[in-house]
Amino acid sequence: MRTLNIRLLLMLLAGVVVFGGIFHGIHLYQSSKLGDAFLRAAERAKAEEDYSGAIQNIQKYIVLKPNDPEALAELGLLLSTYGNAKQAFFTLERALRRDETRTDVRRELVSVAVKVGRYSDAQTHLSDYLLKESPKDGELLLLLARCQFASGEYSKAANSLDSAIENAPSLLEAYHLQVQILRGPLERRSAALDVLDQMVEANPASIEAYVTRGEYLLQHKNEPEVLAAYSDVGNEEDGTLGYEPAVISQAASDSQKALELDSESLGANLLAARCAQAEKRFEEANGYLTKAMQLFPNFPITYTILAELEIQQDDTEGAIEWLNKGINVVDEKSDLLWNLANILIDQGKIDQANDAINQLANTEHPKSTVNFLRARLAVSKGEWLAAVRQLEPLRPALTQWPDLAKQVEFQLGTCYRQLGKTDLQLTAFRRAATIDPFWLPARLGVAQGLLALGRIDEAYQEFEYAVRLPGATTLVLLDLARLNILRNLQRNPDQRNWEASEQILSSIEKGTPNSIAVPILRAEMLVAKGETQNAEQVLMEAKNTHPDEADLWMTLVALALRRNELSKAESILDDAKQQLGDGPALRLAEGRLAALSNKETAGDKLRTLADNVNDFDPSEVLLLTRGLANLALAISDFELAEELCVELSKLDPNNLSIQLLLFDLALLGDRKSILEEALGSIKRIEGDGPLWRYGEAVRLTVEGRGEDGDASALATAEIHLAEARISRPSWSRIPLLMAEIDDMQDDTDNAVRHYLEAIELGERNPKAISRLVSLLYKQKRYVEADQVIRRLQEQKSPFSGDMVRMAADISLRLDDFDRAIEIAQEAAENSSEFRDHLWLAQVLGVLGRDEESEAKFRYAIELAPDTPDVWIGYVGFLARSGQEAKAQQVIAEAEKRLPPDQVALTLASCFESLKQLESAEQQYKEAIGEAPSDIQVLRRIAGFYLSQGNAAAALPYLEKIIAQSDQANDEDLVWSRRNLAILVGTKGDRLGFERAMSLLDTNLDYDPKSLADMRAKAIILANRGESKERTLAIQLLEQVVRQQSEPSESDIFLLANLHISESEYLAKIKHQPADAALEWRKARRHMQGLLAANPNEARYVQTYVDALLRQGENHEAGLWFDQLKSISSSEITLLGLQVRVLIANKRFEDVVQVLEDKTQHLSKDGSQDVVATISLGQLLEVAGTRLEKLEKSEEATKLFNQSEKLYASVIDSEKSDPLVLAGFLARRQRFDEAIQAATKELSQATPEQIANFAVNISQQGKDFNNLEQFLNQGLSEHKNAAPILSVLADVHIGQGRYSEAEKDYRKMLADNPNNVVVLNNLAFLLALREQNPVDAKQFIEKAIDLAGPRAALLDTRGVVLSAIGEHLNAVADLQKAVAENPSANRLFHLAVALQRAGNKKAAADVLLKAKERGLTPEDFSPLEQDLLRKLESTL
Repeated sequence: MRTLNIRLLLMLLAGVVVFGGIFHGIHLYQSSKLGDAFLRAAERAKAEEDYSGAIQNIQKYIVLKPNDPEALAELGLLLSTYGNAKQAFFTLERALRRDETRTDVRRELVSVAVKVGRYSDAQTHLSDYLLKESPKDGELLLLLARCQFASGEYSKAANSLDSAIENAPSLLEAYHLQVQILRGPLERRSAALDVLDQMVEANPASIEAYVTRGEYLLQHKNEPEVLAAYSDVGNEEDGTLGYEPAVISQAASDSQKALELDSESLGANLLAARCAQAEKRFEEANGYLTKAMQLFPNFPITYTILAELEIQQDDTEGAIEWLNKGINVVDEKSDLLWNLANILIDQGKIDQANDAINQLANTEHPKSTVNFLRARLAVSKGEWLAAVRQLEPLRPALTQWPDLAKQVEFQLGTCYRQLGKTDLQLTAFRRAATIDPFWLPARLGVAQGLLALGRIDEAYQEFEYAVRLPGATTLVLLDLARLNILRNLQRNPDQRNWEASEQILSSIEKGTPNSIAVPILRAEMLVAKGETQNAEQVLMEAKNTHPDEADLWMTLVALALRRNELSKAESILDDAKQQLGDGPALRLAEGRLAALSNKETAGDKLRTLADNVNDFDPSEVLLLTRGLANLALAISDFELAEELCVELSKLDPNNLSIQLLLFDLALLGDRKSILEEALGSIKRIEGDGPLWRYGEAVRLTVEGRGEDGDASALATAEIHLAEARISRPSWSRIPLLMAEIDDMQDDTDNAVRHYLEAIELGERNPKAISRLVSLLYKQKRYVEADQVIRRLQEQKSPFSGDMVRMAADISLRLDDFDRAIEIAQEAAENSSEFRDHLWLAQVLGVLGRDEESEAKFRYAIELAPDTPDVWIGYVGFLARSGQEAKAQQVIAEAEKRLPPDQVALTLASCFESLKQLESAEQQYKEAIGEAPSDIQVLRRIAGFYLSQGNAAAALPYLEKIIAQSDQANDEDLVWSRRNLAILVGTKGDRLGFERAMSLLDTNLDYDPKSLADMRAKAIILANRGESKERTLAIQLLEQVVRQQSEPSESDIFLLANLHISESEYLAKIKHQPADAALEWRKARRHMQGLLAANPNEARYVQTYVDALLRQGENHEAGLWFDQLKSISSSEITLLGLQVRVLIANKRFEDVVQVLEDKTQHLSKDGSQDVVATISLGQLLEVAGTRLEKLEKSEEATKLFNQSEKLYASVIDSEKSDPLVLAGFLARRQRFDEAIQAATKELSQATPEQIANFAVNISQQGKDFNNLEQFLNQGLSEHKNAAPILSVLADVHIGQGRYSEAEKDYRKMLADNPNNVVVLNNLAFLLALREQNPVDAKQFIEKAIDLAGPRAALLDTRGVVLSAIGEHLNAVADLQKAVAENPSANRLFHLAVALQRAGNKKAAADVLLKAKERGLTPEDFSPLEQDLLRKLESTL
């Protein structure tokens, strides 16, 4: 066997060590020698300015000597200046770790860190090291500001820059960044000007300082802050508002001072040229530019400015020449090619523009900007859809160039407007205005978009903003005046306010005294007031002063036609032709006169007017032809209309409105081939847009008409209409066609709803209105019919040209309600049917021809004096026209002439029209007294009470209808069951809920597709408040929404709220973030749809803001809150949301300021509004609590002090809760003060107030003994008051006095055996004490029998069953409770039941989940704490 030779092994090891040492020494020697060589090579490279070589040699040296701090520092500094910034950062960081004393390395490290975006690292080095050593170093402070700016700490960045400028006033970069911050995130533009002035003052010898300020002033010369800083004087010679030459003078002064410092400075010469250009001193500007071109011939901006000069002097060819010259001279041609292409597009030189774009594409110019030019080409050719497809992808690509980004949005808005996609039009213009809030075209685009959506009030606000923008002309003011008049015309007469309109017109008149628009608009106002004679006088005076203005003549003609004075209109037209000669406006007026005078001969006249147009401009020919085509349609001359429409298509092939006119022609004239051709053209222009979808829906509706019609065609038509409505929510034709489809399907309820929507959107189709009123009368809905007619009567339409065009922008329609008189007269002419004369009377009333209307009502009464409809219609007319006394006389007459059995119900409807609700109720009671079993009477009185929100009064009548099912028809029974179900199903008890479901199931058995009953079921389920029922409600409502061509807003709003609730439930209770996010997306989609159609509906906006805040989407919440401020009248609600928005966005100082301002305002008011004071106190307290949780103790303390003062100021008021201050003190844990204050006011407090106060202490588990004494005093004032006893029971449980608590609960049950809460609490207490198990089970079973198997009650029953040994049943109940809400407490109860059932593993798992959910023994009563200890020891 071999043995180990130890001696030999030791000798070998010694040899290895010796030789290893020798070799290591040799390596060190060679490395040192080689390293020195690398350093010497690096030094030589630096001397030769070969910095790349220097970097490589030092890197080789560091491979050999990686810990040399000097070499690392040298390499880092070289990389910072000449190499890779990221490598420089890591190298400098290594050097600093080797030698922390190297301040120069640390400074460079900070500079590099800022460059590569490692702001947090940079800020640490600055704050912890460099600025501690040099707190007044301007460059370091500038670097700190850059870090703070990048981190969004804008106020801190501004403060750092103030210090940098103070300590290093020559550091121009600090001024530049400060201006950027003040203009941008801090929105302090005036302060930005002060900084520029400070820069120039501190650096009087700096060319850059003067040029920087001058360029800033020129770029922002039209901004209000800049204008205000230099002058208060305006110049309106050219019709502009806010133009301010003093700003340009200051910029010019800066350029001259810069030139004095260096006459050959490029920046100074260019600035001087731009100033001269702005002041239209073109020769002087040319001189500066010539000098700049001589000094720097290869600089492209000079040629661009020279081209701008030529354009400003209307010499486009000269501009193109300069740009081409520059392209041939300079090396960098791309900017010049860009400008050249834009000018060529503007000039319509498509081929040349395309060549310039192709040349630009071959340069290094960004591809996205080249594509923008190609999109502009498509726009210029009217290829709207193609342009949209090119522009949309460019939006994200051009964000780095704001001027281009806003142009993209503006061009998109223009395209969408042409395509009829008004929702997208508005969105695009709004994005443009967001990019540049002072860009007038974008603001006007937003206003026009809002008008197209029918959102007139918002559009008015945009015009108000636009007129204050620099560059706004009197044309914008005129549009504002027109819109204000239009708003007034749409209001009730007693709500019209003409003062603002008059002020605007006076302002226009002052600036442009010869404006003919002013008298025209004044005439509009006078006509609206009923002063037509004065309106004519105003127009005549203006016409005599300006006899050559065609608009004045045409307005006089329109006024005569409006007054039905045809001969006068003809005379004015004859005089106008002699004065003005031929023209398209005169021809159109002649055509309208011919159409109104004699429809039979009007066609020939229109043909004559369409001939001999060679002397007119193309735009005038288009206007004339379109107007004549409309008139041809109006007189049903379809042949002429077709000829004119074909001509129109040739003149403007991409105009959608012309194609729509062709479509109307095809429809009215039954020309199928034209209809299909028009639809094809519409689809070619806009794709699957709203006009094509509407047209396709019309075509399908025609296919679906009649007994042999295609029902599936109607269903497809409804889908198209729903899609079209998304883009055109304010287009009245869409709901009108929906109504017609509903009518065809005998769906009266939805037909009425859609007819009403169409009229609300401005529809004045006489046949549609007649049908709606007829349907309402048929359903005995007299009050609503009266409201429709009242609205038509109160709203007026304009008559002057520009006003009519503005109204047309709001709603596309061809029919004029004035034609209704002709249709109604034809129907009534030889008719003895009272309904024809009744409708004629109503039409005459709408048109304001009251005497004729009244005569026709009287005639209808004589035809059918025993018919309620004629009396109700007449009284409604008198009520609308303010003749209440006469209406009372007519009611008295009706009482005598109507059959006795018709009197009470008829008079009830009449009194409703007069808003005399007490008299109406008395008549309904008389009717029911006379016919207590008459189903129609029962339904009418139930409907009356339901409309007044008086559910209790309606309930017995609904019950009676259902009880008499053998006498009621199906419609009455369905209606009664549905309304009764809603009333009993929303009370919260089990029996009511089950009965409601049964009633609705009966209705759905009768009509399984009844949307109304599905909706009612969803409402009742939603009211239950638990997830299972909420999910069912969502499913039902989604079904309702899917089956409606246009879902009702109330359905969408309820569905959105349910999705919001489900989202919060899934996120906070179930901890399922993915599912919660899905629900939130659904809610958001529904809310955004509602808000797009109803942006001024405060409850929608308020709900959305609240939901956004709950979802943590704070920025968007702030944007919508700004919208809410302009429409909500609820100050406290607004203030509460504002505080939440401010806190969410961490604007804590603003929270304090807003609330303090409100508090001061309230105290100055002196009215001592108790409710407002308490509400504000509560808001202050809530805000303080939130700030306290965010560790903003100073701000919170201020709010708490204010809150306490407000509470104290109202405790002596009779309207106040006397314990409001005591409750505050308790919540602030000032228990002794709280109970002392409460005891003092105890005799004045109600049991509910006492209990509410006491809960503030009992829930905190503090001061039970004093609280018990206080509550007993309360019981001495209010014996056995349940609210007080309930809190006292909680106190006794907290003290461990369970028997006393049991007595408290039993006292409450003695007074109210069906109190579900007390039954539940007593059962729970008995189960935990393991006493009286039979009673415990009896109590909880009764609670469930009363309220149903709610999750909270199942939780208690599970605890009870577990305590008495029914373990499996207990587990089943508790699993259901946990499924609804897996709270820590419920999981704990389930774990106990599982352990008792012998399933320890499952119990342990559930207990672990409970602890993960925040199970804490401190939250339990002593009884449950013992139970938890036992469970843990067992497991």
